[in-house]
Amino acid sequence: MNSFEITDPVKIKEWNDQLLAFSDANIFHTTNWAKVLYGSYGYKTLSFVLKDKNAFKFILPVTEVNSFITGKKGVSMAFSDYCKPLISKDADDPLVFQKIILASKQFKWKSIELRGESNLINQSSFFSKYYDHNLFLDDSYETIALNFRKNYLAKIKKAKNSNLKIEINNGENVIEDYYKLHCLTRKRQGMIPQPLYFFKSIFQNIIKEKMGFVIIIKKNDLPISGAVFFLFNKKLIYKFGASNLLYKDYFANFLLFDEAIKWALERSFTEFSFGRTEFGNEGLLQFKSGWGALASLIHYYKYDLKNDQVVHSGNFISNFTGKNYLKKLPVPLLRLAGNILYKHVG
Repeated sequence: MNSFEITDPVKIKEWNDQLLAFSDANIFHTTNWAKVLYGSYGYKTLSFVLKDKNAFKFILPVTEVNSFITGKKGVSMAFSDYCKPLISKDADDPLVFQKIILASKQFKWKSIELRGESNLINQSSFFSKYYDHNLFLDDSYETIALNFRKNYLAKIKKAKNSNLKIEINNGENVIEDYYKLHCLTRKRQGMIPQPLYFFKSIFQNIIKEKMGFVIIIKKNDLPISGAVFFLFNKKLIYKFGASNLLYKDYFANFLLFDEAIKWALERSFTEFSFGRTEFGNEGLLQFKSGWGALASLIHYYKYDLKNDQVVHSGNFISNFTGKNYLKKLPVPLLRLAGNILYKHVG
C-alpha cells in the first residue's frame, strides 16, 4: 500500500538516486534545480510523493512561488521547460491529485501549475503549449548527421575553417562570458534577461556539481556564441543560448550544437533535448528541426484552487517578451529590470 507524503527533497540525501528509477526524470526534478531556485530567488521546493516503504512510486516536485504580482502559487517546477509528474506502473492511489489539491489549499496557494503531459488533469484542458525537439542518440555520429539539414554540414565546415576556438568547461569565469552574450541576445529579442545571480546559482548548484556545462565559441578570444546545457539521467538539455549577430557569418551556433551532440554521443547519452520553443518562433523552430530532432508538444496545466477549476488562459511570461520598447533600452537598464521582475515570471 502506497502512502502519500509531502517532503522536502533537498533534505533527502538519496533523492536524485531515487529519480533514476523513472525514465522521464530530468534535471528539473532534482535537488540541484531546487537549490538553484532557492539560491537565486529564495523559492522553496516541496514534493508530493507516494511511497512504498522506501521506494518512490509517484513524484511531483513543486516550487512555491510567492510573488506580489501573481500571488502565491505552486509550479512544477519554476523556470523549468518541463517537469511532468513521475508515476510508476504500480502507483495505486487514484485520489492522489485530490490530495495534492487539498494540501495546496492548506498552503494558501492561488493555483498549482503542472509543466508536462499528465493524466492528473484532463489533457485537453491545457493552460499553454510549446514545442520540444528531441534528438535520440541511438546511432553513430556519422549516421545521425545524415539527418542534418543539407546546408548545416556546410556551415559547420565553414565554422571549423574560420579559426574559431571551442571551449567546453565548467569554470566559474565561463558564466561571466556567457552572460554578456545572454544580455545582448535578450535585448535583440525584446526580452528582459534573467539576473546574473540566477546564473551564478546555476553554476554553484549544477555546473560545479558536474551536472551541466557551458560551451563558448570565440573568435580572436572574443566570445561570439554560447550555450548552457544540463545533464541528468543520460539526457542532455539545452537550456540557454546566446550569440553576437555581428559574427553571424561564421556560423558559430552550428559549430556549437555539433560539438554538443558529439560530446553527448562520446559519453553514451541517450537523448539530446533542444528545449522549449514558443509557438510562432518560426526561426528557432526551423533551426532545431534542422538537426533531425523530432518535434513534440509540451502542455502546461493550471488549476485554480480558489474556484476549483482548470484555467485555460494565456501565459504571464508573454507580457515581458518580444517587446519593441525593450529592444531600445540599454543593457544596464534591462539587467535592472530583470533583477526586479524576473522572479515573478516563474
